[in-house]
Amino acid sequence: MQDFPKWLPQNVATYYQTKLDSGALSEEQAACILRLTAQDDMRIAWESLMKVSDHTDKLVDLIEYVRLHTAVMVIEAKTHKLTAANQRKVLKEVSVLSERLLTALSKLNPIEADAQQGISLIKSEIHRLQNNSAHKQDGDSVVYLFQLFELLEAVDQDYGIARTLQSLQEAAKLAKDAPPDGPRKQGAKTASRTMFIKDLKRYIQFYFGKQLNQAIATIINTAMNLPPETVTEDMVRKA
Repeated sequence: MQDFPKWLPQNVATYYQTKLDSGALSEEQAACILRLTAQDDMRIAWESLMKVSDHTDKLVDLIEYVRLHTAVMVIEAKTHKLTAANQRKVLKEVSVLSERLLTALSKLNPIEADAQQGISLIKSEIHRLQNNSAHKQDGDSVVYLFQLFELLEAVDQDYGIARTLQSLQEAAKLAKDAPPDGPRKQGAKTASRTMFIKDLKRYIQFYFGKQLNQAIATIINTAMNLPPETVTEDMVRKA
């Protein structure tokens, strides 16, 4: 049971307790709801909203509009994405480890130093283990080893595991030098936030009949999990 603050309208608290208990929300959406309904910064925003409307449905609809706005949902989509620097670091690691694995596989065929022949040896040894398990009447091992051998065969059949690993190594090496994903200019980076300000300003004007610029600034900072005063009252007023 979430301990919602006393300043949050009881009907709104009840509605979102049901939402949170449903288990249907993503982790990011649940966190967004909790910020909007329980974070201390939101108290003044809620008080401003309740001065112009105490209609529960209207207040709930506002929070639903905010949490499902594209600007908030896009942040969610990027939540688990690595930073560009960390992504390059991991891609380099994939490239290096793939190359090391190919080198290790080639050592299983010391005469020709052929990684694909090393994989063939691994498959042969798995097949021998399977036969040994059958001889011992170890049914579980026979089934497991058969399935493992079949998977290796399926992966190796068309292109070859060694060639696939080499392609992966080369691709990861090239991918780490790909240009940044997304706009570099600050104006382009904040375009979705600016649109969010304009959309929410229109929404509140239409449904609440007031220009609650400071409340809008607080709601946007909270919904997008931005530092306080990232979006200011003046920015909202000028939007």
